[in-house]
Amino acid sequence: SSHACPAIAKAIRQQLIRQSSTIKPQEQVDLAVGLARISLRERLHNETTEETVRTIKHLSEPGTSPLRKALATEDIILRLLVVTARHQQLKLHAVETILNLASEESNRHLLARHNGLLN
Repeated sequence: SSHACPAIAKAIRQQLIRQSSTIKPQEQVDLAVGLARISLRERLHNETTEETVRTIKHLSEPGTSPLRKALATEDIILRLLVVTARHQQLKLHAVETILNLASEESNRHLLARHNGLLN
């Protein structure tokens, strides 16, 4: 669904808010850039879907040759496959980002605790 991206972006934002006190400024910048990329790709995804809908409407008009219909249908299927693949890749990337954040965070806590024990 095209609603997955905003949900992921929202999850990352919430993660950011929760951890903003412990995240270094450079990490905040990296995450902000990541969020901007997600929003941009979401927009591209929606545009591709709209383009596909336009093509389908155009195909259903009378007088379109069977060959043209077949080629366009193939084109639509390929386009949707590409969008879906990109979408999955994006979801994976976002999940990785969140997991990396979480593990960095726990590593920091462990290090702090370890240093506390040593001192």
